[in-house]
Amino acid sequence: MIRVVSDVSDWGYHAVIKPLLFSIHPDHIHENFLNAGEVLGRVPLITGFFRAAWNYQDPRLEQTVAGMTVPVPLGIAAGYDYLGKTSTITDALGIGWHTVGTITAGAYGGNKPPLYGRLKKSKSLWVNKGFKSPGAQALKEVLDSLAPQIPVGASIGATNKHYDTLEELVAEYVTAFEILKDPASVSYYEVNISCPNLHTKISLYDPAVLRQLLAAIESLKIKKPIFIKMPVDITDDHCRELLDVIRDFSITGIIIGNLTKKRDNPRIWRTEAQQFPSHGGLSGKPTQALSDRLIRVAYRHAGKDLVIVGCGGIFTAEDAYRKMRLGATLLQFVTGMIYGGPQVIGRIHLGMAELLERDGFGHISEVIGIDA
Repeated sequence: MIRVVSDVSDWGYHAVIKPLLFSIHPDHIHENFLNAGEVLGRVPLITGFFRAAWNYQDPRLEQTVAGMTVPVPLGIAAGYDYLGKTSTITDALGIGWHTVGTITAGAYGGNKPPLYGRLKKSKSLWVNKGFKSPGAQALKEVLDSLAPQIPVGASIGATNKHYDTLEELVAEYVTAFEILKDPASVSYYEVNISCPNLHTKISLYDPAVLRQLLAAIESLKIKKPIFIKMPVDITDDHCRELLDVIRDFSITGIIIGNLTKKRDNPRIWRTEAQQFPSHGGLSGKPTQALSDRLIRVAYRHAGKDLVIVGCGGIFTAEDAYRKMRLGATLLQFVTGMIYGGPQVIGRIHLGMAELLERDGFGHISEVIGIDA
């Protein structure tokens, strides 16, 4: 049933809905979709329809990771739902886990518009949001009101402003964590060290700097899982250096990775990239190979100590399955849903189950890292 409904929905999205949506500036689409998701998530008839039509569940895909039951591997990455409005609707659509944020201690209205742009041929989004956020206190009230059926996490970053010292920057992370330590609805935390469009010039990619940040977070004695959102524009050796620092602390895992700033990527159509300023970062297909490479590096170097989450360039079941075979235990995406439509979530999970069956595996955990 889900295959037939999904095929019809897929045709309808690409033939009718996507051309309409893509005729509107993405800044407006993003905000309107967050509001619509919040409203639709409160209507049982709508969520029930989505569960019946698109939500694919399979016991072969369910995992328990760091004490969290994750029904299916694919989750929503930070950056999409920065207001905490859509976890109910994404659950109904078949998402396995959902990250809110990135949340900052202080409020920030976003960088100078435009905040988003589409590179259609590149299957990418140009993102220049810069941790747009109402602030940690406002988001805490939202998180307190949630009763999620799937794990919901809070991505935490520094308020987007200039910092004179590293100590000031670290204090911003600590303040946000202190505000957000209590919500029962928060299952995990993400430390975002890799946003490419912030005003601060202090780089958390420096192992010594990262060590100071993680030491401060460690002193808070947070009991829930913590993941580190990693950059993708780094070398293999640099990745290993950062992993060595991360392993010295009580960190559950890493997310590989964030946006790319490099415009010489072979997956980027140059004529599209030239339409957007050099600041900001690019998502989707241009990050795919970068993410895949670093997942393998991380799994081989620290796979026994850290859970690896694959993020970047997931559009199909094959993309998702490949990342898990390279070492990812869980997955995240946003751009693939925007280009593929909400029905793509169930299609990816159904396809992953079919790939497991094709390859003779009984559970998704059996494929993690076999190609690393």
